[in-house]
Amino acid sequence: MNIQMPETCVSSYSCNTDISLWLNGSHPQIEDGVVTREVCGGSYLGDCCYYKTNPIRVKACPGNYFVYELVNPQFVCSGYCTDVSTISRPISTVSPNIITGSSITLNYDPCNNYNILDNYRRSTLNYWFWFGSANGLDDTRVEWDGWYRLFIDGSSAQMPEWCFYYMSCGGYSALYLGGSHPRLEDGVVTREIYGSRYHQCSYYRSEPIQVKACPGDYYVYKFTRPTLSIPLPVYCAVLLTTPSVDPCYNYTSLDEPWRATDYFVYNNNYMCDYNVEWNGWYRMFYNGQNTQMPESCVNNGMCGTYYPLSLNGTHPQLEDGVVTRQVCFSVGGCCDYRSHPIRVKACPGNYYVYEFVKPIVCGAYCAVPEASNQSTPSVSTTTETIPPIEFITPPITTTAPPVDPCYNYTALDDLWRRTNNQHSSQIMCDYWVNWNGWYRLYIQGQSVQMPDTCVDMLSCGTHAPLWLMRGHPTVEDGVVTRDVCGHWMNNCCYFQSNPIKVKACPGGYYVYEFVRPSACSLAYCADARNINITSTTVMPETSTTTETTAETTLPEIFYPFGSAAGDTINAAVDDGSSSVIQLLSPFLFFGRTYQQIYVNNNGHLTFNQPSSSYVPYSFPARGSQDIIAGLWTNLDNSVRGVVSYHQYTSGNVLTRATRDINTHFPNLTFTASWVFVATWDKVSYFNLTNTETSFQVVLISGGNFSFLLMNYGDIAVTGHPVQVGYDTVNSTHYFVIPESINGSFISNLRNSSNVNVLGRWVFRVDGEPRNSILNNNVVGFRVRLSSFLDLTQNGSTELVLQQIKQELVKYGLPNNIELKLRKLQKIKP
Repeated sequence: MNIQMPETCVSSYSCNTDISLWLNGSHPQIEDGVVTREVCGGSYLGDCCYYKTNPIRVKACPGNYFVYELVNPQFVCSGYCTDVSTISRPISTVSPNIITGSSITLNYDPCNNYNILDNYRRSTLNYWFWFGSANGLDDTRVEWDGWYRLFIDGSSAQMPEWCFYYMSCGGYSALYLGGSHPRLEDGVVTREIYGSRYHQCSYYRSEPIQVKACPGDYYVYKFTRPTLSIPLPVYCAVLLTTPSVDPCYNYTSLDEPWRATDYFVYNNNYMCDYNVEWNGWYRMFYNGQNTQMPESCVNNGMCGTYYPLSLNGTHPQLEDGVVTRQVCFSVGGCCDYRSHPIRVKACPGNYYVYEFVKPIVCGAYCAVPEASNQSTPSVSTTTETIPPIEFITPPITTTAPPVDPCYNYTALDDLWRRTNNQHSSQIMCDYWVNWNGWYRLYIQGQSVQMPDTCVDMLSCGTHAPLWLMRGHPTVEDGVVTRDVCGHWMNNCCYFQSNPIKVKACPGGYYVYEFVRPSACSLAYCADARNINITSTTVMPETSTTTETTAETTLPEIFYPFGSAAGDTINAAVDDGSSSVIQLLSPFLFFGRTYQQIYVNNNGHLTFNQPSSSYVPYSFPARGSQDIIAGLWTNLDNSVRGVVSYHQYTSGNVLTRATRDINTHFPNLTFTASWVFVATWDKVSYFNLTNTETSFQVVLISGGNFSFLLMNYGDIAVTGHPVQVGYDTVNSTHYFVIPESINGSFISNLRNSSNVNVLGRWVFRVDGEPRNSILNNNVVGFRVRLSSFLDLTQNGSTELVLQQIKQELVKYGLPNNIELKLRKLQKIKP
């Protein structure tokens, strides 16, 4: 079918893009030949031609269609639109021999005639918000044809029937089935399709699809193109295999007292179930006593983590069998955000088993310490079918692996792991090892074991050596789970790493199911006592396979930085700062002129004195200093990353800054004369040394104008307090980027903007202090807002007014304008 570009204004965020491009002028006639037309893009403020991108050439062709010589738009996240009202179908007198799909009656069985759709990125566990980058799936771009069966890495899968958080399944809008799957006798049925937006379920409603249950316990789906107005929609897939053995008798014991709902975190030493390789079913204990997950929200900082995970609903009854339950965590309210759902089963004996999966945040599954005193699931009065005895594992032990790990392990013979290898010049880190299966420890061919007492710091070729808590098991204990500790800062268990499984074997040796530790630099130790070492050469190689991490490329919005740009690099000191930096040009910041500045390693700039503060205060603070917070939190460049800065008074950087400011503020005429660039490149969070966070703060001045740019690359999620924006003396001017005060969602900075350039926030900052304003001009206007904020709260109102002010400044209003809310009308949907 033919279609053409629109000739009239298109709303922003249409056409599956941010800046929707349309033809500013009519299409040519055939006799006009090739013509040149201007291309426009509208802003969300209503200006239809706010963005004027590169013109294109157009030609009308015989047959009533047009061709376009499209070029790269000059604005990020913009796309050419098509006008659906111009669709024309070729005329044909022959009826096509196709199935229209208008009838559910089929002349073939789709259970035997389907396409295989096997893509692990569609998994509900693929949550790219955590990584700050998308996997690129968009089902509006797929040419759907017929019926499909879902797989994940070769295993049969199905669509989920429950809500998933947005940015799951490799796209932006995760699509799920709005109802239960059919039964075999139902035949072909039609089901609604919904998609979530942020934490709002069923925010989007897509085109319905047809579904059929098939013999063999699988489903087929007649997928269609999702609704085009939904951003990056993707059909999700979930693995829901039926356990071959009753999980009530085939589980792993999870007895970790720090999971208790009354266990408060100290020293920011948060546990993180995101780093655990969950596999199968688990039963929860508390100091050996049976327990269960909480069914109500838990306060932040409890359960040994920053985001405690609880069950959003009641536990099942015995007769319910295996059920799926939502898991939630609290940010501002009670259970206001969801993690991935889990499966739960009530078992005879008044206990539950859970099929835990990796959560979407760095949180941990909670346990109720007094659960043994709570009400237990009611016992059915009907006859209980007990599984055959050969399938039952005694409850005091855990699942026996399909192959005995005592005879199926990888030999780990690394001399550098020995406990007497201290103060090594080469620091090793087991976080980067691709652990897989069971391991037996050796030192030069001699069988050894992990130490089960505290090991000195800087031993075992690493910073914090890992040792086994609660001793090794006996042969009759079978497979057990043990906590692992890392010694640091004179605290034998400063790092509570992820637990591992251990088994004692006939022959007097042990095998370990090693997993990725919780941080760097941590490494598993080998006890060298009673071992004869014939060589003192430290071998840095490991017998396991290490992961190769691809170098991340920072986005194009970043200004030049690093040693290649001639930057001055801050000392790699935790909570450090630069020395005083004398500015080559005065910088006007809301009426105050500064000749010096400090770049602080914890993500902020100050003017009068350096700052080692790693716990941000909330803006507006109404304090006594001006501060710019690119990302103010507990960063640590002593372990990973570089903090650097550079200032320019000539060259390409000034040309680029001039172009950027004139683009973002089209009603101003500006020429940059000075630019200061401060960059935090792949810096880790304190005690989360496996993380990487990259951002820039750019100061630009010229004439009487001053501007602030904040550029964001990959931002890791953190449990530390965060603050992003700026604040002035007495908070006469301040701004907080929406949602940036939440470390769990801070990675979305890369996908946010106030200038339609993803990852960039721009502010004009040359205004006078507000107390110098003459109150002789009052301007009134009306704004319609769609916001998740409660505007009846003063703090939320002030944030919104500051954002409106920044938009007005772009259109030429002075930066010292003062906005006051005269009337607020809340319209209920």
